[in-house]
Amino acid sequence: MQIVVAGYQVAYEAEINALELEKSSDQQDQQRRRRIAAGNFQQIVRLKHLFLPRYGRVAFAFLSGKGLRVMMPFLMLIALFGSLVLAFEYWVFLALAALQVSAYLLAIWQLLYKPSPSNRLCKLLGYLVSGHVASAIGTVRYILRLDKGHWKKANH
Repeated sequence: MQIVVAGYQVAYEAEINALELEKSSDQQDQQRRRRIAAGNFQQIVRLKHLFLPRYGRVAFAFLSGKGLRVMMPFLMLIALFGSLVLAFEYWVFLALAALQVSAYLLAIWQLLYKPSPSNRLCKLLGYLVSGHVASAIGTVRYILRLDKGHWKKANH
């Protein structure tokens, strides 16, 4: 993104693929996700001017790619809280709250018990929820300056 700030154009290359071959434990995956979330928030802080309309498509990509990724866990909590509050007034929000709570319970069940064989939907929900939890933790830890840039070397 510093290259964009310097005035260079970014080109998308559809033929480039990245493949991670290192196996990681659930704990390593969570640490990696927290580190990525902290890095995303750090980019937003350092490159906030890239949200300006003068950057056009880059601003949109930066907002949707970095901004929303950082905000998503908090938006999900706000949506759940709002649905729960409004559930007492409107049936549609009662249904939405029930759906959200059910999805989170399925995700928690998947993450805690790791049933085998597992339902594909439960696996997906578990993956999404664990990713957003890790993202929220990484973002909050960065904001509170609890991580001071200490990196752990990967096991080879």
